[in-house]
Amino acid sequence: MSDPQELDGFKGICRLFPLGGVVMFPHSVLPLHIFEPRYRQMTRDALADDQLIAIANLAADGGVNEDGEPNLAPVACLGRVVRHQELPDGRFSLLLQGIKRVRLISEINDPEKLYRQAQVELLDDLEEDSPSNAQRHERLLDLFRDLFPPGHSAGRELLELLESDLSLGAVTDIVSHALNFPPPIKQALLEEVNVAHRADQLIKLIRPLAPQRPRWPVFPPPPSLN
Repeated sequence: MSDPQELDGFKGICRLFPLGGVVMFPHSVLPLHIFEPRYRQMTRDALADDQLIAIANLAADGGVNEDGEPNLAPVACLGRVVRHQELPDGRFSLLLQGIKRVRLISEINDPEKLYRQAQVELLDDLEEDSPSNAQRHERLLDLFRDLFPPGHSAGRELLELLESDLSLGAVTDIVSHALNFPPPIKQALLEEVNVAHRADQLIKLIRPLAPQRPRWPVFPPPPSLN
């Protein structure tokens, strides 16, 4: 998992990769295929610099800004490129690891850049080491175990990760990313920085699903296209 210290020196300006219906979380990994010219430029700039790209979901209002670009949700996920391959035709395949929630403050207009950028605020989890949070942690893992049939390989791999030495905040993020919740629900979970509240929301969402055995989560998830 990512060490927050990796963001030492971060100046609060990030490259934006808007993806409607895609919500990335810290502690998760997202495969991406990059083919539009502006996002090829974004990828080259990221690889030459700090390897950071923010995945931003589109705003629920469906509106556009003064430049005709879709409005963005107020909270995005800052990720780092951990693996990349440039294809002969200039496209890229990326693996992006989520690092931190960021709140979008204002967009930055740079005529030399084809892609969008924004001034952002890093958001820290609000998490207490308490007996109640330990109970939330165990309850969340119990419910998640019930989602998988015996021998489900992806479920086993994901549970091994969740049962390692992770904080409650990290567990909620990984589960939120892995499960097939609608994008508005995922966005609400991303925007919740109080870990106890986020865990309670997630437990409430998973509890009615477990006995029904819904579609299994896809782990790793399929690539998102720009």
